[in-house]
Amino acid sequence: MVSRSLAMGAAGWLLTWSVAAFGGEGRVGVTADYEPIRCTVPNDAWEIEAESRRIVVVGIDTAAAPIVEALRQRLSANVADELPAANLSVAFVPNARLAKPTGFPPTGDYYGQASDPAAAYLWRWIGMYGADLVVVIERGEQTTWRLPKPGEAKPDGENAAPDWLANLAPEATGNLPNDHLAAALNREAACEVGTVPAISVTVGEGDTKEAVVNVAVRLLTSLAKEQLPPPSPARAELRRRLKRTPTEVARQLSVHYGHDLNQVAYIPALALVGRLRLGELDNDASHAADVERIVQPYVTGQKPVRPKSGSELAGHLVFAELAKRAEGEQRGRLIELVRVAADQAFDEQGTPRDAMPFHNEMSDAVFMGGPILAAAGSLTGDSRFFEAALGNTRFMRRLVLRPDGIYRHSPLDETAWGRGNGFPALGLALMLSEWPEQAAGREELLTAFREHMTALLAHQDASGCWHQ
Repeated sequence: MVSRSLAMGAAGWLLTWSVAAFGGEGRVGVTADYEPIRCTVPNDAWEIEAESRRIVVVGIDTAAAPIVEALRQRLSANVADELPAANLSVAFVPNARLAKPTGFPPTGDYYGQASDPAAAYLWRWIGMYGADLVVVIERGEQTTWRLPKPGEAKPDGENAAPDWLANLAPEATGNLPNDHLAAALNREAACEVGTVPAISVTVGEGDTKEAVVNVAVRLLTSLAKEQLPPPSPARAELRRRLKRTPTEVARQLSVHYGHDLNQVAYIPALALVGRLRLGELDNDASHAADVERIVQPYVTGQKPVRPKSGSELAGHLVFAELAKRAEGEQRGRLIELVRVAADQAFDEQGTPRDAMPFHNEMSDAVFMGGPILAAAGSLTGDSRFFEAALGNTRFMRRLVLRPDGIYRHSPLDETAWGRGNGFPALGLALMLSEWPEQAAGREELLTAFREHMTALLAHQDASGCWHQ
């Protein structure tokens, strides 16, 4: 974090400014051809509560990329660390790889659209980054600063662009179409987080060097003033979200999830498990009562169950969670439902199988089969279920654990994808939660879990996300 006088060359300006030191390269997303959309972020990129103002400079495409990169290098070359704090935090997306600067906010299949998925990735990233200002760099016939059209209004009637944004380019000579990236950011909540003030700079052909100087002058003279612009609505919303406790997040999720069980599959079932646990934390019996009502057709036998996939095996975890809280005949019936899934670890003669059925040699089977077996062992006291859970885990690890400690998709695909590692992580954690402290196999599972977590750390970036 630094303070330095920056000679602005041909512009003849001398400015004193401070900017957060650059922290490293990240990824905004990928194109339809899976080419990465790269970004450079400062050291305080993910400190949403920091006092510095968060600026993002975006180059629309390959033509704009050299301008953004030259600006980044200009700022980087003039960074030192004399000041303990910075008032500007500048991130760069040199080449957003957009097909066009219009068409925002993205609609349709979002990341799955064949034409321009980069637009969806960029829109999401800007919102989740919590930018206070976005400067969009384009190439054109002549250098022009453009703002949203005067009079554009948000649904609440407020002007789309704040007054200070107009002061950023007092000689702006053009207005933006409504669906331009910069116009949409001022008007629509990026990634449903909040609006972000934005301005577009079209750099004329042949003006590259001068344009870099002009962009730097405009940016720094406007934002290095005593009165910095306020945090954007997007950043304010992220700050609000960060203040939530885990229980508050669970309450919000429970409004939308955990209200049906049309199929005994892991996605709706785990939402019901979440509601049961939330009810205990909040001392609110209504969650348990509602979950019991939802699963009642399966408990009475009105809806028969016989798992025919890994997802349905794991779906029986909701019955295990209810059985822990039940007594008498109700508990016995719920354990029966747990065993409908868990007993599939054995053949007709009761001999343990090498692994739970339906694994398809994919890493998610560590989760799909292991936890329901561990839960059955805990509920019944039958050690055979723990042994089967351990056997299933060993079988899958032999198939899909890579030498670097993370899990491949399957023996047919070396790719280590995000969910394909989330499943083993959650599966091991759930098994350990059911495993008796002194029981055989616990240390083996604990070691496997710790080694997996350690291996994953190498792939986590500063934002908390993992690279695919």
